[in-house]
Amino acid sequence: MYDNRSLITYTRVSKSTISGWGVFLNVTRITPGQIIEECVVFPLTNDQPDILSDHRLAWTDESDAMASGNANLYNHSDDPNVEFQFDVDNRIINIVSIKELHRGDELFKKYACPLWWTSA
Repeated sequence: MYDNRSLITYTRVSKSTISGWGVFLNVTRITPGQIIEECVVFPLTNDQPDILSDHRLAWTDESDAMASGNANLYNHSDDPNVEFQFDVDNRIINIVSIKELHRGDELFKKYACPLWWTSA
């Protein structure tokens, strides 16, 4: 079992060549199925300020959420290399590798919501 305080060192946040900031692997190698990050979830109500709108995660059918760690900084790809596994009962998101990854790789998830931009 991982201690979630140690998982955060698996990643670093840096400028992305794709969009704004991104999350990058900060260890030599990760194999598919490894937990990269564990994030505590804070469910939101629909009356939260609009300033949070770009960083909300779709949490349940009824609510969005904010999450600790880097969860809100993973950029989108149609060919992701991580997936978010939701544990709604415990309010946890495990970010898990779905491909072999190497130090410096940007980590991408496939957004579960309609995209609000057009890609080139």
